[in-house]
Order: sequence, then C-alpha cells, then structure tokens
Amino acid sequence: MENEHTFEHIHREHQEWKIFLLKSEKKVKDFSTEIKSKVESKIPKSKFRQLEHLEHNLTRQRVIINDLLQKIRKADSVMSKTGNRNHIVTNESFAHNSNLRSRMISFYRLFDDFCVECTRLKTVAKV
Repeated sequence: MENEHTFEHIHREHQEWKIFLLKSEKKVKDFSTEIKSKVESKIPKSKFRQLEHLEHNLTRQRVIINDLLQKIRKADSVMSKTGNRNHIVTNESFAHNSNLRSRMISFYRLFDDFCVECTRLKTVAKV
C-alpha cells in the first residue's frame, strides 16, 4: 500500500484533480453555451431567477477552477524539487495538500449541484 504522505501519492492525486478540473471547466462552458442558446429564450419568466442563480454558480465555478488549478500547479512545483519520488512530504506541505483536498471535495459538490441545476433548467425549457 502506498503511503499517502509521499510525493508520488500526492503528485498522482494532483494529476487526477487537474484532469477533473480541466474536464469540468469544459463541461461548465458547454452547459453555459447551451443554456444561453437553447434555454434562455424558452424559459418561462417565472423561472428566470433559476437562470440567474445558474449564471452565478457558473461564475463561482470558474473562479474555483482557476484558483484550484493555480494551487495545484504551485504545490506540484514545490514538491518536484525533490528527486526522491518516495520522499515523505513535510507536515507543512501535507497540511497544504489536506486543505487542497478539502477544497476539491467542496468543488465536487458545487459542480454536481451545477450540473443538476443545468439539467433541471433544460427540462423546464423542454430542450
């Protein structure tokens, strides 16, 4: 079993997060385009607040995506300075990674909520 405190484990985790974040950014952009082009004109005026809420979530998603990608790149850069891939990461670096992990969990939840809301609006608009 791989030690979760090693550079190799944390680096692999960061790579998985980067891939997810990049894919989710594309999905957010795709949903936004679809909402603007297909849903906005069909949505009842009474449901317009939902669309505004969706747009707010979209903005928040983009900010979170960019912030997390920057933190992941920075953490990987610092950790890559060691040549020992089994190097045990210092408590300070591991604490940073734990914070990053917590932020990723929050991001997963926000992203899921965003996707559910997009799907619901598409259903309301019968797209």
